[in-house]
Amino acid sequence: SGDIYLPYVDNNVIPYLVTLNIEDVTYAIPFMHLQPRFVNNSGCTFGVRLGELNPALTGSWVMGTMLNLAALRAQGTATVPVCASNLYIVGQAALAVSDDQLTVTLSFDSGTDVALLSSAVYLIGDVSALASADPSRIGQPAYSLGQAIPIGGLDTALLYVPVTLSYDSTALDEFTYDAGSAELAAQRALWVQNLQAHANP
Repeated sequence: SGDIYLPYVDNNVIPYLVTLNIEDVTYAIPFMHLQPRFVNNSGCTFGVRLGELNPALTGSWVMGTMLNLAALRAQGTATVPVCASNLYIVGQAALAVSDDQLTVTLSFDSGTDVALLSSAVYLIGDVSALASADPSRIGQPAYSLGQAIPIGGLDTALLYVPVTLSYDSTALDEFTYDAGSAELAAQRALWVQNLQAHANP
């Protein structure tokens, strides 16, 4: 009788085989912690947390992705990770530019069994005009996934893709948000460049 405590380490799935020897009988009981299905969780494309760029926007973890549109026009396509629950990378956003129009589509990793419950795509050409991270108050046109978004005249812009989704986390690894990484430093530099461009047109 009594309780058996099994350690749960680093948010990983750990298999155990609990063996009980009672007189001359051995009982082997397999045990594995299964990650839960996350329901109605928030997601967005990977980038700098909006609250770090402007604390007035939000107190949550949500991120936006600063885009160098001049470079993206030359490349034609790019991919950006999609984060969920401030824990996992669940898929990718594919960005494509053609005829000065941007399209954004999402795909999700196999095994995640993602149910996409809501989504919107915002492209903010003047980040100084961004007043909120709340989609209902953002004051910017909301585009659909796959819809062409005009980018004429823009060199930089903030891509904000708030989504609500449910998914299985069993096969996923946690991601690390490193605010000091070179990638995020480059995005902060694009934010400042955008502010300066609209302050001195």
